[in-house]
Amino acid sequence: MESSTKSESKERRRAQYLIRRIRKFLFEGNWAVRFSVVGEDEAICRRYEIAPTSIGFCDYETQTLHVHYKKDILVIVIHEALHALYPDNDEEETLRLEQLVLDHLGPRQARNIMIALLLRLE
Repeated sequence: MESSTKSESKERRRAQYLIRRIRKFLFEGNWAVRFSVVGEDEAICRRYEIAPTSIGFCDYETQTLHVHYKKDILVIVIHEALHALYPDNDEEETLRLEQLVLDHLGPRQARNIMIALLLRLE
């Protein structure tokens, strides 16, 4: 039982660390956020070599997070920020970190991420 509690505590600390990194990345970083229809736009798919089912992606060259504005914006921003923060992680690891963040994200933290998003929106 004690090791389970330690494991949960470690997971919670890791999640809170990631949430702080994402918030700081958005508030203080040089990346912009751009709303578009991402996968629905054939030109975007060809230019960035992304699947038509995509709802977000990172453009490392222009330091821009592209977010499908008709989908779950908060989740997409968290996911794409994790890609930007950890570019060497594969999609599976990014999805794992995203779920960890979402499992521990509080309303105030979500609000702060959305405020930061608005400040970065082009």
